[in-house]
Amino acid sequence: MTATGASTSDREAVVLETVRSLVRGTATEIATRSGLPNGSVYVALRALVARGRVARAGTARGAEYSLVSSGGIRPFKRVKAAEPTSPAEMERTPDAELAE
Repeated sequence: MTATGASTSDREAVVLETVRSLVRGTATEIATRSGLPNGSVYVALRALVARGRVARAGTARGAEYSLVSSGGIRPFKRVKAAEPTSPAEMERTPDAELAE
């Protein structure tokens, strides 16, 4: 998939699709797979990270990029712990005795 004469939004779409297909990759891997020049990939990645579409993480291999889920980050919902329902669940354990 070569898109060297593409507009900025076209390049971003190509980079986004390439990141999706790689799941996670460096800018060089994304450039190689997409057929875009390294500089174009870096510009597109910077814009996609700024808009929250792609995440950047420092790893032993350098910066790696991956998609951000469309649902975003949701807070945990507090749930009340279940009450024991049988005598076996209510037995004292050595760990419970230590906690007292």
